[in-house]
Amino acid sequence: MANPRAVRRVTGRRDRSSSVSAPMSIPKDLGNTDLQAILDKLDQIHRDMIEPPGSATGQGTAAIRTVIVETADTPVQGPNLAVPPGFTANILQRRHIGSPTGYVGFSRVETLNTNERHVMIDADSFEVNIDNFDEVWFNGESIPTGGLFFEIMAER
Repeated sequence: MANPRAVRRVTGRRDRSSSVSAPMSIPKDLGNTDLQAILDKLDQIHRDMIEPPGSATGQGTAAIRTVIVETADTPVQGPNLAVPPGFTANILQRRHIGSPTGYVGFSRVETLNTNERHVMIDADSFEVNIDNFDEVWFNGESIPTGGLFFEIMAER
């Protein structure tokens, strides 16, 4: 049986007969190392499109969503997004002008109770062991115009 990685590479290639073949190089007399770095990066991107890094094992995969709290003392439940086995759930409060305070809890009531909630300020983050992001609730105070933003992600 054929090697699946080899098959992926063969089916992912395009006809390069009308384009410059990679890797490209720049004559040394131009003295422009930045241009060579750009060409090297483009060549790497092309290789990654054929065989993305970690595609065989799924490493480096993350599901990222934004949760927005628009009104203080009005908790918002996280989205119904499963955390795959072997992944860690991370919660981050984004930076905001005025440094509002964010609250995270495992129920609507926890985000309102000062003794039970997790308090966050700009760029605070923490890991939590959950099966689904809908188990987490978000709240805040001194919310800026546009809302208080939290990022949630599941990553290895």
